[in-house]
Amino acid sequence: MQGFLLGFYFVSITIFILYFVGLIVLRNAFQKFITTENPIQYTQEKISLIICFRNEEAFLPKLLESINNLDYPTHLFEVIIIDDHSTDQSRSIAQHRLENSSISNITLLVAEQHH
Repeated sequence: MQGFLLGFYFVSITIFILYFVGLIVLRNAFQKFITTENPIQYTQEKISLIICFRNEEAFLPKLLESINNLDYPTHLFEVIIIDDHSTDQSRSIAQHRLENSSISNITLLVAEQHH
């Protein structure tokens, strides 16, 4: 019986040590993963954001603010905003936001009226 208990203690301590070492290894690997020294590499391809809106005065300011705050090189993208016959203040809101934007390559277009 005493030999059994001694074996049980030995196995328990071995499992505890392996578990503890495994936690340390995982923690170190995870820290290396999050603290990578390589900054985000952006593609050199240009992208275009095309946004059509109609009567979106409630949501347009937040959308344009989000575009203005993008963490992406501004020389690699353009924004085309198209007003599709808004009857509210959407167009004037868009125009005002575009005039005060830090992004230079934003264009506001107005859809043509078809008869």
